[in-house]
Amino acid sequence: AAASCASDYMEKYNDNYSYPKAQVLGIYFEGPYFSMEKKGAQPAEYIKNPTPEEIDELIEASKGNAKVIAIAPELNGAVESIRHIRSKGITVSAGHSNATYDETMLGIENGVTEATHLYNGMRSFTHRDPGIVGAVLTDERIRCEMICDGIHLHKAAVKMAIKLKGKDGIILISDAMMAAGLKDGKYALGGQDVYVKGGAARLKDGTLAGSTLTLNRAVYNMIHLYGVPLKDAVRMASLNPAKNIGIDDQKGSIEIGKDADLILFDKDIQVSCAIVNGNILFNK
Repeated sequence: AAASCASDYMEKYNDNYSYPKAQVLGIYFEGPYFSMEKKGAQPAEYIKNPTPEEIDELIEASKGNAKVIAIAPELNGAVESIRHIRSKGITVSAGHSNATYDETMLGIENGVTEATHLYNGMRSFTHRDPGIVGAVLTDERIRCEMICDGIHLHKAAVKMAIKLKGKDGIILISDAMMAAGLKDGKYALGGQDVYVKGGAARLKDGTLAGSTLTLNRAVYNMIHLYGVPLKDAVRMASLNPAKNIGIDDQKGSIEIGKDADLILFDKDIQVSCAIVNGNILFNK
């Protein structure tokens, strides 16, 4: 149902309007194939093991718009499902996982190329049990997402990831829920009440429930909190995610022949102009 709704939304807003606008480029299935121990804000009743047959149903419901499917690689059926997803040309991300190092590496050997919001919703790293964190940080085949809002991750954890993955191995994400850009208060996520205080979104039990981060602020934070050069921080929010889903021949950088999707921003990374497919969409 979620895939069908998302696909209908994309069809309506991407294909049926002639005015210039931003485009939704695909669907990222963050769930339901998660570890119960690391489910985060996901409702427990929907958590399940993956099967190729059900994944085919999701892909069909998405009308070809599925771009990333997240799976905890330790689950029963995960390896077969990872291979199946990759055979469809869809990116597989390891996430919401309690996997050991070896379980994660098995997933990587079978097609995992991304890590869903590094550190968050993952088995913790220790010197004798590096787990999923140790695997994705030290394998060059993996790009790691990070929520750089100053809440989800300690500064040292971010800096360690930058040193290990480099400018090409980090993908900045917002992981934003409906309260992004809004005031503190009570909101909802997946049928659950979420309480936002000081910009942090949490369930009643204190579990982080997405973020209120915007992507331009994530770029700002990378520059001013973690010392990343501007060009590298922008790359982490543009070219790297485009490469991750195989559309970097069209989007993600300014090159001859690519789509004319551009933004202008000031010294505080506040967007002043947005150009989509050569048309000015927003001009402050």
